[in-house]
Amino acid sequence: MKQIIEFESYYCRIESNSQLVLYLSPLNYITSREFYRKLESLDKDNSEIISMQDKEEKDHQTMWKKMILQRMTGTYISISSEIDSIIHGQLPVRFGMRLPNDLRDNDYRENTDSA
Repeated sequence: MKQIIEFESYYCRIESNSQLVLYLSPLNYITSREFYRKLESLDKDNSEIISMQDKEEKDHQTMWKKMILQRMTGTYISISSEIDSIIHGQLPVRFGMRLPNDLRDNDYRENTDSA
């Protein structure tokens, strides 16, 4: 029994049934339900990995944003405290200067403000 099989412009001469079975086995496998289920499983797992990676990236970005915002908040509080100290007549020590006592006196400030 001789058969000629065309498979996507590929011709081959099949001399026996065993050759035919051997030739068609891969085709039968890739068109089977089992193969389809395995491909679906791969697709599902791939989608899950992508989803997890997206979540991980968002969580990582959120963590860094929180850390940076905390640092910025600390800096803003520090600046605000130092400005309040200066307004109330005390320069922060790290600037290496302090106002003379008479300039820190509230009565003196009130007198110069009204003049």
